[in-house]
Formats: sequence, structure tokens, C-alpha cells
Amino acid sequence: MANSGATVTMTTLTDLVAFAVSTTSELPAIRYFCAYAALSITFAYLMIVTFFVALMAFDVRRIKANRRDCFPVCFASPPKAGARAWDEPRAQIASKVLGFWARFLMRSGTKGIVVFISLVLFGCGIYGAVNISEDFEPKLLAKDGSTFLQFNEALERYFPRSVEVHIITDEKVDYSNRKVQSGILDLSAIVTENPFYQNTTISWMVSLNDFSKKTGASIEGPFFMKTLQKFLIIPAFQFLAEDLRFSPDGSTIVASRIRCYIKGNLNSIGQRDAMVTLREDVDEFSTVPAYPISKPFLYFEQYAITLRATVRNLVIAGIAILVITCPFLVDLSVTILVFFGFVALVFELFGLMYVWGVSLNGVSMINLIMAIGFAVDYSAHIAHAYVMSSKALPEDRVVDALRTLGASVLMGGASTFIGMVMLAFASSQIFRIFFKMFFGIVFLGLLHGLCFLPVYLTIFCRSAPTSHREPPERFSQR
Repeated sequence: MANSGATVTMTTLTDLVAFAVSTTSELPAIRYFCAYAALSITFAYLMIVTFFVALMAFDVRRIKANRRDCFPVCFASPPKAGARAWDEPRAQIASKVLGFWARFLMRSGTKGIVVFISLVLFGCGIYGAVNISEDFEPKLLAKDGSTFLQFNEALERYFPRSVEVHIITDEKVDYSNRKVQSGILDLSAIVTENPFYQNTTISWMVSLNDFSKKTGASIEGPFFMKTLQKFLIIPAFQFLAEDLRFSPDGSTIVASRIRCYIKGNLNSIGQRDAMVTLREDVDEFSTVPAYPISKPFLYFEQYAITLRATVRNLVIAGIAILVITCPFLVDLSVTILVFFGFVALVFELFGLMYVWGVSLNGVSMINLIMAIGFAVDYSAHIAHAYVMSSKALPEDRVVDALRTLGASVLMGGASTFIGMVMLAFASSQIFRIFFKMFFGIVFLGLLHGLCFLPVYLTIFCRSAPTSHREPPERFSQR
């Protein structure tokens, strides 16, 4: 616990903060997922520092008692003279490999190549983040070859769908007043001037106004309700009664609506813009209290807030990471490097999303939230081992850090990948997107933790904050 407890606590806190911040998301699904994830991380940490540590203590007692691991009732025979004891620790092959890898990284030529690759990846990530799509197709949720998918494709190809939108007035207004009537008539003009909507609307006031002009019946003052009642009795206009709600005694209108239609086959970005622009137009130009609403707006809302919510979560989590890692890593320059590594990884993940054609939506936003924790996990262990190393030269501290903790970081990434690899063969595209995102997170996280960060540590953080150092000696690349 003295050696690894600090990094376990640090990475747990960063993961916990990343999910805790996202529990305040405007999207309920994101809130529920992040609340569950935050609780899971909390209980996992408590199990590690209590139950798991206790079991390890019992296992150490077993080793000291010369009991076999798989058969603790059996005792190991004493070693022969000069032979290695059965329980003597042996160097892991992975640790040796990472030791060689660390020495290869520390070569001057290798450092230059690594820095160049990291900058190119960062630049590509920025390009991808700027150009990433925010489109979301509900058909992603369907299974390949499903009836719903076939139905949806047939509708898009042969029968373009249009979303019905209602502009409702439910405040107390005097419908017999000519100015109010003109305001309701203007709602149709507001809709038809919006490029995302069809040029036709279903407005009871437009039809009533035409009826008044043709018949000469007045629709002002005390004549309004009488003319309206005669109008609604006519079979051709009876369907417009659905757009009006009267008081219990039938003397006044308590709510009314007009109906309009979004142009067919708009993608999610167009649907979002149709919702947002109509709200803005009604708020700006309408002279009567009104608001547009539609059942599909419940789904369009996520398209309007996904980018804002993602940026907000990433910024807050980034600041939290900077604050949390600082006391654990001691050295401010190392903390800043870890923070910039997190920023670079997020941008590079956006770049991968752009290459794979994965848009920014509620599904990918969950993966981006998880990336916050993973981005720090893979780098924080190496950074902490580098800071705590007693070696004098920075290159030797990198070799020491990768040799001692590099294998654990690599196995952690590999186990995460193995746990998600089955999603690559899922029959639903949404699960394949999850796999792509997780693959990107693990790959980029390991790339930063085991390749980019060690090189940048030797460039920008050459002084060790620890007081226990070995005497300086020339770094060897053998």
C-alpha cells in the first residue's frame, strides 16, 4: 500500500470526479450512467483497500509458511544447497521487456521521433475535433437486419417523414381582439419563413379569417364566439375543433394551437436547428404569447445540448484532474505534463472518431466521460513512479518507472481491451461504436503512458523532487 496506494487513490479520485461531474448533466441517461459508475468505482476502491489487502496479507502468510499456492495444504520441500528458493521473487518477462523499451525510448533519435509523432497526432486530433459531426441516427440502436431497420430505410427512401410541430398559446388572451387575431395569423408567416419547415400550416385562425371574409360574418368583439361556433359546425372545418380548448361553460378559449411540419428526411442536426430556430423566431417575432412543442422535441433536445454538455464536462473534469493530481505527484511540472497528456488524448480521441465516422452524440459522450478517467490512469502511475524514483538521472528514473510499473499499466490496458473485444462482433452498430471508442481510449492511453509521457518527462522534468537519490552516474543505453 505504501508503494501503490497513492496512485490507486489518485486514479480513483480522478475517475470518481469525472463521473461525479457528469451526474449533473442535462441528459437523464448520462446522469444515471455516471451515478452508477461513480458508485461502482467507490465500492471497488473500498474493496481494494480492505478486502483485497486482507486477502493479500493471508497470502503472504501462506508464502512464509512454505505452503503451495494452488494447494495450500501441501508444503514445499526445502531447496537444495545453492538452489533458488521456490518462493523467491523472479523478474517478470514483461518488466524486462519494458526495461529494454525504456532504454530504447531514451535514445536521442528515438526521443525526436516520439515528439514528432505526438505533435502530429495532436494536430490531427484538433482537426478531427473541429470537423466532427454531431449527427445521430436512431437506427444505430437497431440490430443489423432487424425489421425496424428495414422499415426505417424504406420510409427514408420512399416516404419521407415530416415531424408535426404545434405552436401553442395557452395564456389568457382576448381572441376577439383584432390585434390578437393578427398575432395568431402571423404565427403561420413565421413558420413559412423558416427554411426548415414546409410552406403550409394548419391554422384555425387562417381558416376562420377566410370564412369571415367570404361570408361577411364579423369575428371581432361579441360576434367572435358566435361566428366561431358556426364555423366549427361546418363539416369541412370540424377537424379544426381539435386545435381549440374551451372553458367549461364554452364561453371563452383557454388554449389554441396551429400545426406546422418540419421538412422530411432532415438529419439530427437539421432537426435540432429546426427546433431551436423556430423557438427563437417565435420568441422574437410573435406578438402573442406562444411556444412551439412536439413529442419528438424530447429527442431533439439532446442534439442541442450534447456539444455544450461534453465541453462542460471535459473542462470541469480537466480542472479537477489538475487539482487532484498535484498533491500526489508533488512536482508541478509533472502534474502539468499529465494534464496536457489528458488534453492531447481527448483531442486525439476526437480525431479517431472523425476517421471512424463516429459522431458526437449521447452514446459517444459516455465514452468520452470514461476517457477522462482512463487518460489519467495510464499516465499517473508512470508519472508517480518517476517522481518517487531514487535514481539521479531523469533517463534512469524513466527506466526505473517503466520497469517497475510499466508491466502493470500494460496488463491493465490489455485486460480492459480483452473485456470489451466481444463488442467488436456485436450485431448492433451501437455496441461496435462502444468497442471502437474503448479501443481508441486504451490504445491512446497506453501510447501516452508508455511512450509519450516518459520522453516528455526527461525533456521538461529533469529535476527529481525526492530527496533520496543515488550518486549521479553517466546514463548507459546498453
